[in-house]
Amino acid sequence: MYTCCDVGDLQAGLLDFENETIEKQREELRLLIAELQDRDRELNEMVTAHQRQMDAWQLDRRRTASLEDKCSRLQSQSYIRICIFNIYPQYNIYTRLLIHARILSSSI
Repeated sequence: MYTCCDVGDLQAGLLDFENETIEKQREELRLLIAELQDRDRELNEMVTAHQRQMDAWQLDRRRTASLEDKCSRLQSQSYIRICIFNIYPQYNIYTRLLIHARILSSSI
């Protein structure tokens, strides 16, 4: 049978084991929390980079749309100019340009 001291030693050893286990679990939790914080930082950086890319893409898209509009407008003006030059070949260049300018100003 166990003596009084033996039981006390056993309880103290069990308590030390429990404390050691708790400390190990706390350390593991600290490491896991640090890893999660690192991943959270990485994800935030990735979100920021993707947002910048999205903003740049949207800006490029707006610029492209603007250039398409400008190109279309210039093509229309060129077509009008060609038509005027073909319809009024008897007029000099300055008169034809004046006709072109009046047509453009009336279409605005």
